[in-house]
Amino acid sequence: MRKINVLLSFVLSSFVLLGCPPTGTDGGVAIQSVKVAPTDAVLGVGETVQLNVTIAPEEAKKLPVKWTTSDDGVASVANGLVTAKSAGTATITVASAADAKIKATATVTVIAALKLNIEAEVELNQGDVKEVNVSEAPEGSTIKWTLTPESAALKMDSEDTKATLTATAPCSAELIVEAFVAEKVVARASSEITVAGVPETIPRGGTLYTLVKAYDFTGGEDDLTFDGDSTITAVVENGVLKVT
Repeated sequence: MRKINVLLSFVLSSFVLLGCPPTGTDGGVAIQSVKVAPTDAVLGVGETVQLNVTIAPEEAKKLPVKWTTSDDGVASVANGLVTAKSAGTATITVASAADAKIKATATVTVIAALKLNIEAEVELNQGDVKEVNVSEAPEGSTIKWTLTPESAALKMDSEDTKATLTATAPCSAELIVEAFVAEKVVARASSEITVAGVPETIPRGGTLYTLVKAYDFTGGEDDLTFDGDSTITAVVENGVLKVT
């Protein structure tokens, strides 16, 4: 009986050593190191960033890793996608599922949200002029306004906490407003701006905002069609075409 027990123990040990590699390994290949990029990120509340992990050796790149955050109230993480929740700093860690000591970290700083007098998505018509204001700026901060991409189709004049947008042609752009204190971003807000094109049909009593260079109103009504009767009076007042 003792010989049988010894033999059985030997067989089981061999099965564990040779047939069942530990969790987090692939046929004896294990993760030796991990790197994450970017290692630092600054986000506004609600913004996201994708962190990418590099695993060595190459043969181990399909092995599982685990993502964690030091403060889920500030920033959450799922498969490397970080979502900013509230102002603060969180450390995002990615580690080998087999050995938590093999890891890499990234620091995510979530800054406060600036309050603007516009929505996150704004649609303008050609010829529209829209004033944008920062209602509450951090004390001692300097405000920076950016339109991306820059285009002559949407012009911006800015000064301190106010900017004026002038829509001149169909386009899409992102308006980014940042508050700096000692050359460091402390708050941010953004809005997607869309300038609609000129409609081909104008209803009776409607108003069309457009560019003189896009439509020659002195040349008759050939450029546009109108709903209803063909006999319609259209006048231009301060660059605005009004159908009467």
